Amino acid sequence: MLTPALLMSGLLATIYALLFHLVWGDTMRQLVRLWLVAIIGFGMGQVVAMGMGWGFAMVGDVHVVEGTVGAWAALVVAKWQRL
Repeated sequence: MLTPALLMSGLLATIYALLFHLVWGDTMRQLVRLWLVAIIGFGMGQVVAMGMGWGFAMVGDVHVVEGTVGAWAALVVAKWQRL
């Protein structure tokens, strides 16, 4: 069962992957990879925020700012690594 926090995190990561692909993407295969990278990056941002005890701009249980930074950082690294 999807919790609201998991659903919102997945939705935000999907939007970030779509925006990134719209600007810098090429193929549909790359979109799928970018989507996975954004999901993982958003999750890493969440884990870091929870571990550090940060709570800036939370919506429910979702660390929006930290998750966003994690997703975009992962997307930039993936692009740099030509993933």
